Amino acid sequence: MIKNQIMRTVALATLLFLFAVPALAGISAGKIKAAYINQFTHYINWPDSLASEAARFSICILGKGTVGESLKPLEKIPGAKISVSQLSKLNQADSCHMLYITEPASGSMKQTLKYLSGKPVVTISSDEHFVANGGMIGFVVINNKVRLEINLDACRRSNINISAKLIEVARAITDSSAKGGHQ
Repeated sequence: MIKNQIMRTVALATLLFLFAVPALAGISAGKIKAAYINQFTHYINWPDSLASEAARFSICILGKGTVGESLKPLEKIPGAKISVSQLSKLNQADSCHMLYITEPASGSMKQTLKYLSGKPVVTISSDEHFVANGGMIGFVVINNKVRLEINLDACRRSNINISAKLIEVARAITDSSAKGGHQ
């Protein structure tokens, strides 16, 4: 168990380095985001019923972009039990553990997030106002560096628990339960 914790900490530290220095790493933003999404699986807890029912961990993409292409190789990792799916309709997201949204289905991002609110699906996007509109994890680029924003209120509504280690690396956190709220 301690060995697993050490390996996860090293993996997270490596990803943080890649986020902080993308030019040196020579890695595209899409690949960095895909690597981070893969690591999220170690720092997020889903409701017990969902975790025990799933034979495979389901990462879904709504819209087009390089992140989905970068996630596909995860399916080939021996023993990983990960499936990556490109969705054409929002109601297909009900069976996903994580949903990366590049473009909302029909309508606006707010409507997409309203549909997913309360469902045990971790929502992730690079949309500029994603977290403010009710998304759970947003990727933002600041000074050519990819950073995280986390909306703990949205996570709580869906019974999703985010590890303190992941919260520590976030640039901004929306949490109304903190004393006076904090952003």
